[in-house]
Amino acid sequence: MRQLLRAVQQPSVARQSNDSEKCYFSGFPKINYSGHRFCWHIPGPGDFFTLCKNLILLFILSTLLSACGFSGSRIPADHFYRLPAPVPSTVATVVEIKAVQADGVYHERALLFVDNTRPLELQRYSYHFWALTPAKMLQNYLQTCLVRSDAVQVSDNKQPQTQLSPVIESFERVLANDQAQAVIKLRINQRRYEATVVAESMDMHATVAAYGQAMQKICTAVANDL
Repeated sequence: MRQLLRAVQQPSVARQSNDSEKCYFSGFPKINYSGHRFCWHIPGPGDFFTLCKNLILLFILSTLLSACGFSGSRIPADHFYRLPAPVPSTVATVVEIKAVQADGVYHERALLFVDNTRPLELQRYSYHFWALTPAKMLQNYLQTCLVRSDAVQVSDNKQPQTQLSPVIESFERVLANDQAQAVIKLRINQRRYEATVVAESMDMHATVAAYGQAMQKICTAVANDL
């Protein structure tokens, strides 16, 4: 950058000369200043061409730096979220949570939202992400939430008595009337479970807490059905 700035500086109108140097422009006298002799120099066409070229390069460089985010504005930071730990719901059977199915944008880690004024448009945030994919996160949540009611250690080679195959149908933040809602809809073994919880504030952290409350309601409902 410093070299480029030096390159675009206009050549001096006067340059120092010694006694043996002759002025190429005889019509311009030499100047004596503090013992130094100078000869006036008129920039030629080549100098103006170099100056224009360097100014163009400087303009291109400043444009590229602005496009890359170096214009002085603060670059937004990425935020990553996880669900709060569930309160276990006891069940009287051994449960296996199979891999949660999710299609399209529901399989991505970016948090999704819906503006109530455009309910058919599903959008995603640019700097807010789940720590895991929603499918993996919900599988871990259900495995931790649904536990056996007794303390008997289940053998690794024992077949589970109940298999649950969850599918994500909705997992988004709904914005309506200056409020944020966490909306979760799961289909588990052809039965739908859904919960909607209003966040305490518009802060994203509050919305993630609302997601946790919604999942806790779904987990309790699943436990009651087993």
